[in-house]
Amino acid sequence: MLVLNNIRKEYINKDNHTKALNGINFNFNDAGLYFVLGPSGSGKTTLLNIIGCLDKATSGEMIVDERNINTYNSLEIDMFRNENIGFIFQDYSLIPHLTIFENVCLPLKVNKISEKDIYKKAKDLLEKFGLHKEFNKYPSQLSGGQLQRAAIARALITNPKVILADEPTGALDSENAKILMDYLKEISKEKLIIMVSHNEKLALEYGDIIIELVDGQVKDVKQINALYNKKREKKKNKFKLFSFMTSIKLSLRHLIAKKFRSVFTILGSSIGILAACIVVSISNSMENYSEYAQKQALGTYPITISSSLVNSEKPDDDKKEYEEYPDTNVINVINEYMSYYSHVNFFSNDYIEYLKGLDPNLYTTMDYGNFLSLNIISKKENQYSYVGNTSYLKEVNSDQTYLESEYDLLYGDSYPDEIGELALVVDKNNCIDAYVLNYLQIDYKGIDSYTFEDICKKEFKVIFNNDYYKYNESLDRYEVYANEYDENKQKELYDNAKLTLRITAILRCKKDAENKLYNPGLLYTSKLTEYMHENNSNSDIVKEQLKYGLDKDVLTGFPYTDTITDFYVMKKEYKLESNLKELGYYFSISYIKIYTDKFENRTLINEYLKAYNNDKEEDRKVLYNDYMGNLTKEFENFIDILMLVFLIFSFVSIVVSGIMIAILMYVSVMERTKEIGILRTLGYTKANVGMVFLLESALIGFMSGVIGIAASLLSTKPILKFVASVVKDSYSSTFDVSTITSSKFNVFQLLFILIGSIIVAMIAALIPAIVAAKKDPVKSMKSNGV
Repeated sequence: MLVLNNIRKEYINKDNHTKALNGINFNFNDAGLYFVLGPSGSGKTTLLNIIGCLDKATSGEMIVDERNINTYNSLEIDMFRNENIGFIFQDYSLIPHLTIFENVCLPLKVNKISEKDIYKKAKDLLEKFGLHKEFNKYPSQLSGGQLQRAAIARALITNPKVILADEPTGALDSENAKILMDYLKEISKEKLIIMVSHNEKLALEYGDIIIELVDGQVKDVKQINALYNKKREKKKNKFKLFSFMTSIKLSLRHLIAKKFRSVFTILGSSIGILAACIVVSISNSMENYSEYAQKQALGTYPITISSSLVNSEKPDDDKKEYEEYPDTNVINVINEYMSYYSHVNFFSNDYIEYLKGLDPNLYTTMDYGNFLSLNIISKKENQYSYVGNTSYLKEVNSDQTYLESEYDLLYGDSYPDEIGELALVVDKNNCIDAYVLNYLQIDYKGIDSYTFEDICKKEFKVIFNNDYYKYNESLDRYEVYANEYDENKQKELYDNAKLTLRITAILRCKKDAENKLYNPGLLYTSKLTEYMHENNSNSDIVKEQLKYGLDKDVLTGFPYTDTITDFYVMKKEYKLESNLKELGYYFSISYIKIYTDKFENRTLINEYLKAYNNDKEEDRKVLYNDYMGNLTKEFENFIDILMLVFLIFSFVSIVVSGIMIAILMYVSVMERTKEIGILRTLGYTKANVGMVFLLESALIGFMSGVIGIAASLLSTKPILKFVASVVKDSYSSTFDVSTITSSKFNVFQLLFILIGSIIVAMIAALIPAIVAAKKDPVKSMKSNGV
């Protein structure tokens, strides 16, 4: 039972106050065909809209099955309309870009009904109305009578309690009008049909009750036929909030219907995505090139912590202040370059353990330079000469794994590992400079090359301290037994030497080596260092020097004193330290080199090294200079700025794409106002309507993303080759630019860009979707656009 109690509807604005309905009271049976007649402006359509819950009465009650509809919220109203009300309109109100079958199915898409059941219901209804051959046709392909039958089928598919018909025969000829009224008359035996019409003749022929409205009031009620007062069962709520696939289908069909505009919009938006992809690709490329350049540059310039004295600036308290821009004829003499050699880094066990605590992920290699003094004599033909300690003679890194990973073994059975084994390092061309050969006392004059076998015949003799230094009683000091001019004594030492060193391996730095630790020259093992340290520590000269300390330099016979000149200061403690190193007593690390392949890691390492000196006394601090520090910071800033510029370009391109989509969606909302009204009359909620436009935008974003990504995959390589050629032409001394073209997209990056494209498109459509959701269904139905 449908009951209207004192229904009033007023339209109020600042200029007019119109009473469309002025106290309507009426009871409708559960079945029957009711005609509402009256002149234009009498309130017929307004009454129909209020009964259909498209409009809300200003006051009064509408009772359906003893429930007051006025107490329902917006969602409950949509649910009620979808399940209980069917609409038949004069202009059919079918959505043009959906097939007849899809139009009829629309009301069921927001019910909890399976697709199989929806298909069966729609098929049965369309066959009943003789439209089974028109399933897949569009409204533009059907006649007026067929369209009206399709509209009736759509109104009936939810099995509603009430069918509202607004001038359904207005656009039909007499033959089709009769067919339609016969359908409605038959249906009215089971359902309540309320029809608005101007045709009194039609009402008298088919109507059961005629209600005449004048000025918003019921003027007269005529009963023409007996009513079918059939009681219906209450329907269970099967409403669901939204149908994702229906929204997708509506969106996709509209895009297809407007295919040219859609294609141009998608292509326009894809340009923004293409730009974003290219930016990401260039960013990846620059990152690859940056990492490569860093490895090449930083492999040459490690962080070096030297045990030798530190050259510090002149103390501020010794500096005089002079007047700036004086008006005198006086020239002031200053010594700004005076150096104070006063600090010696002490590599204690505590400091070594601290270095071992450095995160190994921050560096590639940590090289401990053990320059233990060795007394070595070499024989060339029949001449003997002393080989001093320089960078051409160096202890090999004790990490055998590192040596094997960074250096190829060109000749020999194994990498050097025993006390008497040496390795000769050659450059990438298998060359070694004559200057190095001369230092190692290997003949080079008139010789263009050596075979590996020939070079590995070379031997060196190590002379112990007790043989190399002899005590002179008359002078009370130690002296070198065999000076450089006394070949007989050098031959004697050579022949009587107790330790022989032999070249047993030829090494060459690998092509892809990250750190080139060793220059061409000889490498000896850490076992030799340990062996010689023990021997030197027990030598007579070292024991004597340790006994006297600063009181006597055993090589000069005089006490140690500070040396002070106009340009430097050398402390006596440093002199003692240096002598004990020369005598091979200190089993100490003369330097520590930390190699890293990233600038950002270099910064973290510097912070870690500085932290050690916190709360340390001045003479226990370990000081160092990182000459790459400023370059590190500048390079990091450059990379950050470059990435920021890339991000800005990417952001701008995506924003432009979003603006294009927002404009398109707003135009779409304006064009589809009638469709919005149709969906609302069928029971679609505001959320359903908004979702249609959000998903349409998402489809645009998805297709734009796919096209943009596909285009970037095709165009990135040529673009990067062009960038590489520009870099190569502009900077002739640059590193290998092939790394610029080796950039590859990460799958997750592409997925992120695609998802980002969809999200940006949906954000762009948010306001148009809200506008669509808030449109008044009554006003929307009056719109001409679909």
